[in-house]
Amino acid sequence: MSKREDSATLYLYVKQHILKLLISGKYPADSQLPTEYQLMKELNVGRATVRAALSQLEEEGTIYKRQGVGTFVSKKDPRFKFEPFISLSFMLRILGIELSKKIVEQEDFITTGESGVVPTGIEYKRIKRVMYQEDAAIIIDHNLVSLEDFEEIKTSFNCDTESLFHLMLEKYGNDVTTIKTVSITREPTLEDCKLLKIGVDEELVQTTRAIYIKNSEKPIMVQRIIVPNHILELPLFLT
Repeated sequence: MSKREDSATLYLYVKQHILKLLISGKYPADSQLPTEYQLMKELNVGRATVRAALSQLEEEGTIYKRQGVGTFVSKKDPRFKFEPFISLSFMLRILGIELSKKIVEQEDFITTGESGVVPTGIEYKRIKRVMYQEDAAIIIDHNLVSLEDFEEIKTSFNCDTESLFHLMLEKYGNDVTTIKTVSITREPTLEDCKLLKIGVDEELVQTTRAIYIKNSEKPIMVQRIIVPNHILELPLFLT
């Protein structure tokens, strides 16, 4: 048994290896991946570790299995072509990080134009959440959706567990043409300090994204992600 077998997160090593194979282009959609035995031998890990990695990739829709045949690369729905670039939830899943979410504010909101990527005076419903890694608050997440979209999702969508961005892609994905993004660093407000449990001298990184569909001057959704700088400096965000 490899020394790495002692790690509870060893399956992430296998998962990252498989993702690198897919990124390389060596395995296009519907092509067959190496067998479990081949992965075990190449990576010097146990069968349970390989199966844990494959199971997570299958749950995420990256691969699929044919009983008695093998494991294959999934075709990606074109509606979700932007998701790897701008979805925080997607990025964290790839890194093997699962966050819990809690709504801290839900209100009607009118844009002020201060971000530079959203026009002034547009009415939205704002859903503000805090994301936790175990008990540590690490991200503040603002989401603006239209009042019409909010009425559609409010009874069926669980904002504490699901991705609003993914939901919007399911509805508008094929029509999404433009994503305007602005990132800044800033000092925290007192509310930031309270929610993230940080000091007033902690620098924050704030990214605002406005997602537009064709023939629309109003974003279908606006996201603002606020993260303490020390979180972004962790090795897992630098790989």
